[in-house]
Amino acid sequence: MAAPYIQIGFCGRSIVKLCNASSTVFVARRTFLPKHVRPTLSAIAARKKKQKPAPPEPRSSYIEWNYPAELFAFSARLGESVDEPLLRRALTERSHMLQSQAERRRLGLPENEADSASNTELAERGSDIMTSYISGWLRSALPLLPEEGVQSVTSYLTSQQELNQLASGIGLKDIVLSEEYPPSEETMARCLRAFVAALAESSGEERAQLFVRDFVLARLATVDLTAVWQIEELLSVLSCRAVCSAQMSRCLRCLMCLIRCLFCLTCCLFCLTYRLFCLTYCLFCLTYRLFCLTYRLFCLTYRLFCLTYRLFCLTYRLFCAHESLSVLSDVLYLLSEPLSVLSDVLRRCGREPPEPRLLRSAGPGSLLAAYVVGVYSDRKLMGYAPGDSVSEATELAARAALNQLMGVSERSAPLDIRAERTLRHAPAAALAEWRPL
Repeated sequence: MAAPYIQIGFCGRSIVKLCNASSTVFVARRTFLPKHVRPTLSAIAARKKKQKPAPPEPRSSYIEWNYPAELFAFSARLGESVDEPLLRRALTERSHMLQSQAERRRLGLPENEADSASNTELAERGSDIMTSYISGWLRSALPLLPEEGVQSVTSYLTSQQELNQLASGIGLKDIVLSEEYPPSEETMARCLRAFVAALAESSGEERAQLFVRDFVLARLATVDLTAVWQIEELLSVLSCRAVCSAQMSRCLRCLMCLIRCLFCLTCCLFCLTYRLFCLTYCLFCLTYRLFCLTYRLFCLTYRLFCLTYRLFCLTYRLFCAHESLSVLSDVLYLLSEPLSVLSDVLRRCGREPPEPRLLRSAGPGSLLAAYVVGVYSDRKLMGYAPGDSVSEATELAARAALNQLMGVSERSAPLDIRAERTLRHAPAAALAEWRPL
């Protein structure tokens, strides 16, 4: 009786292991492939590398494509009930409508009412629904947030980039009817807005608002509200742009000419000293004392040359800055001044102005310096923040105090998306008139 064994193919060989023996036997096995197979496969792979990558093929190009079934599956995945003609209209771009009409005219077919409707009107209505609901929900969820913050967060959630990511996530890419493929970010965002309007017409506006809450507002879980909206205050325009401009320009030009002459004189002196140094080096054995004196003169002249060159560069930069003064005089500079905003808010509340204090510091005067500044009012700590400098830490501490007053600090509890809230459509107080409750 033959001994039982197990045969496993591995890298062109067979491993034969006898069950009743303690040794393993390797047996070589030949594939008997023709000699032309390997060079043929290598040539095919090389040609594939040289060719440009094929453009992405739409899902509708496959033979088993069934658009009504895809629309039904899309609605079923989202758990929504939308009329098929309305959903088809919401996903039809104007470019596809014009292309279909041109094709029907070329074939001599009559105009079809279904092919003459696009999602432009639905997209506008869907945008209004999303903006109104998100703004009201934010005013109800964050009652301390000013109207500027509400509008900034709303604009972020309804931006083209965010809606494009959401539309790609729920599978709108393959069922959008558009002339281009893959659809652009603008197309995806417009189709998502139109879908919200179609859902409102089919199932009611309340169902559309629930869709916005579950899909659009849910993205707040990964968003830092303090990064979306930053307080900025306009500073005054640069003043005194024409004061003594002609005299300053004339003085700067004279100073430039003087420094240029000094620089040329130093270069000549440097060249002369260098030649003297070479000559002295040849006569080193005879004139040692002269060599030392010349070397000292060489070092002194080199230092003077470096100092003059730095002075020349500084004067050149000052001259360029003065020439561009007339151009920059009409520009508005946007600088973050949260401390002044906090002072105005506390003044409207009848409290003492903010007082920044240095709480801790580490490594002052080094490259890794760290300062922790706290902002106090009425002897109470309102917020603190670290920074690389005292001014930066003061600004971040004032911003942290404002975020604490508005209820959007880092220590605030996460927003409950599914909580029942009463929408507030009245605009919140502007930042210039805002005060905490």
